[in-house]
Amino acid sequence: MNGWESPLLGIRFELIGKDMQLYYPDGRPFESYPEIMKRADRAESELKQRDSQLEQARDELEQERQQCQLLIERLVVFQL
Repeated sequence: MNGWESPLLGIRFELIGKDMQLYYPDGRPFESYPEIMKRADRAESELKQRDSQLEQARDELEQERQQCQLLIERLVVFQL
């Protein structure tokens, strides 16, 4: 299989040591399982960070909403 290319898919197979490396038709290597997992872990970390930022923004907006509500209530009482 070393150096063999699939006529149907255009995928090339190379034996590197005891590992098999696959290449797309454009020459890019397929990612290995550890590389895929590392990328997935990074994506998950970024999502958790964004969730945390969104939660913080929601909390800040809720505080501002409450402050606005208090100001409106004071204005209503003042006008009475």
